[in-house]
Amino acid sequence: MRAAVVVIVLSIVLSACATLPKPEQMAEAEALLAKLQAKNQGLKSFKGIGTIRLKDKDITQSSRVAWLGTEDGFLRIGLLTIAGQPAASIAYNGENLYFFSHLDGQFYKQKTADPDLEKLLSVPLKASEIIALMMGRVPVVKHRAAVIERNDTGQGWVLALKNSWGKAVEKIYLDNSRNGIKKIEIFDGGLMYRAEPADLKLTDKYLMPFALTVSGKKAEFSLSVDMDKYISFARYVCADAA
Repeated sequence: MRAAVVVIVLSIVLSACATLPKPEQMAEAEALLAKLQAKNQGLKSFKGIGTIRLKDKDITQSSRVAWLGTEDGFLRIGLLTIAGQPAASIAYNGENLYFFSHLDGQFYKQKTADPDLEKLLSVPLKASEIIALMMGRVPVVKHRAAVIERNDTGQGWVLALKNSWGKAVEKIYLDNSRNGIKKIEIFDGGLMYRAEPADLKLTDKYLMPFALTVSGKKAEFSLSVDMDKYISFARYVCADAA
């Protein structure tokens, strides 16, 4: 009986190892991943004004929104009234998540590391991930191996990040040049969310997305930036980050 258990365990381990790409394939893929992660290096922070749309089932809501963030984890999102006045503010300073309603004075604070913003955005997106996407970068989840694959459509490439069992935990869809990012998919057993940056424009020498759509299992949100309202400062410092 014990021998049978050992055989079963070994077969599982060996099958998992067999699904991992070859070392030379992983080296090429990790080099490509490093190149993608190096996009917009030098950009320390960003801020902008635009419109956010939340679609949950058959209900769609939209609001004016302003945002501010830094690469070291500070994020502030402010929902605005039709008159342009603050309606609600969400902020994260790397240690605590804050929520404040300017309409009724409701205040909320939670000590957390890299909070999940699903309650705000209706999609299971972490603060670090939305910061990366809004900075024109690639959020990268924990993985064991990486491999470059041809897109099933025959157009472009897919950089797949896999866990120890050879299952994809993230897929980065690229154009034929392997430089332009078309969409990003994050998995946890099934698809958690799909992010599609679009309308890229050169801003202060950085290529920034002026439109972003993120869809989950049940809902999606989209963010569009007002023309000339996306500001990226390499040396910008948030004095009130606390």
